[in-house]
Amino acid sequence: MTPKISVVTPIYNVAQFLPKCLDSLMAQTLHDIEFICVNDGSTDNSLDILRSYSDKDDRFVVIDKPNGGYGHTMNVGIDAARGEYIGIVESDDWVDPDAFEVLYEIASANDKCDIVKANHNVFADGCEPSLVENFPRELCGRVLSPLDDDGMVVLNSIPAIWAAIYRKEFLTANGIRFLETPGASFQDTGFVYKSWIAADSFFLVHDAYLNYRVDNAGSSVKSAAKVYFVCEEFASIENFLEARSERYERLIGRILAKKFDTYNWNYDRVSEEFREEFLQRIAAEFAPAFLEDRIDPLVFKEGEFEWLCQIVEDPHKAFVADRKNRACDEVKGKLYGVADALKRRAGELAQNAASVADDHVVGRFRAHGDCKVSIVVPVYNSEKYLDKTMESLLKQTHDNFEIICVNDGSIDGSLEKLRAFERADNRVVVVDKQNEGPSVARNVGIKMATGDYLCFVDADDFVEKTMLQRLVDAAVTNAADVVIFGIDEFRDDTKRYFPMRHAVVKGKVPIGVVFDPRDVENYFENMVGFTVNKLYSMNYFKSLDLEFPSIGAHEDAPFTYVASSVSDRVYVLNAVLYHYRRERAEGSRSDDTENQYEYMLKALECMKYEFEKRGILEDYKQDFINYVVFMCRWKFKTIFGAPRQRFYDEIRNEWLASMGVLDRSGDYFYETRDRNFLRFIREKTYLEMVEMQNEQQAEELVEIYESKSFRLSEMIAAPVRLIKGVSATDEDEDELLI
Repeated sequence: MTPKISVVTPIYNVAQFLPKCLDSLMAQTLHDIEFICVNDGSTDNSLDILRSYSDKDDRFVVIDKPNGGYGHTMNVGIDAARGEYIGIVESDDWVDPDAFEVLYEIASANDKCDIVKANHNVFADGCEPSLVENFPRELCGRVLSPLDDDGMVVLNSIPAIWAAIYRKEFLTANGIRFLETPGASFQDTGFVYKSWIAADSFFLVHDAYLNYRVDNAGSSVKSAAKVYFVCEEFASIENFLEARSERYERLIGRILAKKFDTYNWNYDRVSEEFREEFLQRIAAEFAPAFLEDRIDPLVFKEGEFEWLCQIVEDPHKAFVADRKNRACDEVKGKLYGVADALKRRAGELAQNAASVADDHVVGRFRAHGDCKVSIVVPVYNSEKYLDKTMESLLKQTHDNFEIICVNDGSIDGSLEKLRAFERADNRVVVVDKQNEGPSVARNVGIKMATGDYLCFVDADDFVEKTMLQRLVDAAVTNAADVVIFGIDEFRDDTKRYFPMRHAVVKGKVPIGVVFDPRDVENYFENMVGFTVNKLYSMNYFKSLDLEFPSIGAHEDAPFTYVASSVSDRVYVLNAVLYHYRRERAEGSRSDDTENQYEYMLKALECMKYEFEKRGILEDYKQDFINYVVFMCRWKFKTIFGAPRQRFYDEIRNEWLASMGVLDRSGDYFYETRDRNFLRFIREKTYLEMVEMQNEQQAEELVEIYESKSFRLSEMIAAPVRLIKGVSATDEDEDELLI
């Protein structure tokens, strides 16, 4: 009888851990299963242990062979397997008793899909297993394809072969096997990504059933032979994908991004003596991809595309710069190690004290489901998007909430849709009012809010179904006044998601810990003032006595910066939970982007007033003045013609002085461009400034055109321009002036 699943376990000198692994297999609740244990020439007593299990349980099949490396061992096991599906369990890991029964039931219930893959736990000796969310909850629980926008995300995942079952006929038909390179280095990478590429259907499971040992996670590569094993894996992956022309164009960009991500990880692991040579290899492999326009910068991790460009342009220069940065980091680590340890300890003591002081409050909400969230949604002519927005809110996994929809005099069918939602669900409250702008609409919603927490959602955006649950958990667990979270951009035309990394500036703002925003370097640049990616404790929010100013535009900034700056208990959740829609309905909130500079100046004046009113302006003074100059420089670039000159003259004559800017100079300003802009303001009339910048820019352009980086970019961009007919616009040329 054919087993439902064959579990392949490779074994090499793991006697210390093997019994726990085999016990977990023997305890499987799925009885129609076999365990293919392949001993790869172990020199300890692993083989004796294997035979003791096969003697008492005939589901164990023991294969003993000379040492041939991990890839060869796995292929021998797969060839011997008789099951409908193949599972893999490493010999130093262990699985939950119902692991393979659950995975097989899911496969059977979903048309025998090619792969069923779960998340996994990691553990080290003496520690409890902890979940690795390789696949976020929003991708789980449904059948996907690698050609779907959602399914394609699996190509960003960790190449974990375990915690999964693979349909054997699917593997055989696609020739998916392990590379038989020596030892155990990266062979799982090719197997995993070839499986994702070839699959017609797969099912992701958020729960974890396998526990993966990580005792040697930080080991370095000191063997010259092993440095390039990862390159062999990705060469085979690219060849595999290229043979599938119907999938190549759709997937090659993500495969190349994952390839560089893996190469970058490998670069950090290899010994110093191999690093420059490895960068040379990276440059040689990726240069053709640039020329053939196969690189998609938007799917790279933050900072990785820029690093790749540096490597391709000049690998030696990139290596020297990186080595210098590493040396500086090492020195800084030694200098500040003791101070950081003391600061962490002080923070722990302070947090413990705050926890004790607030115990009566935190205890009240220990059951997080008791926390009610008020969601304020201003609505103006958003009929086209309301269904998706409201559906994403009403399906929240945390169901204790109210949605206060304030219809701001819409002239489309928005009100009728809102009334239908209100009739269908008593958590929806609709307020209809005359058109007065989004600030007034939000303020109306705030006054009606009855929740323990408050957040804002725009009527044409949508959110993850776990948003409220994760935010409330973070707020309660950390006794936070403000929880900030990630946001991305959804584009209607392509149905694709793009990161908005500036919404939470990682590396500048603490992640996953409570902090005081006064300690954040350059607060206004790094704590970006979006309204929709914040959750506020209602008790804290009421203490602020704060409303959105009604100034015509830019109202988000004065509200959000003040609301986040007063508390000393702010928490950033490292998760993208909100999807900002790029293409807005005509007449919707974000469609009204006037270039009138008066709105921005009023917003900055309002911020200054609110910070002074609360006695915190001095805490943020330098950051605020830098922000004022930055915003003026930015606005100057976005307006043209007569309004540009009026704006320049207005801020030059009186306005900057009233904001406390003109009596500052030199190192008080963080950015060279801001210092230069302020110097023009002080010294030049508008016409003199434009003339000077044009002369300066002419010299800079000559230098740019003669640079090596420009020649490389031209070489890369030329084929694209020939195809698309791209040319500079008047606006592009004007951008060069600042």
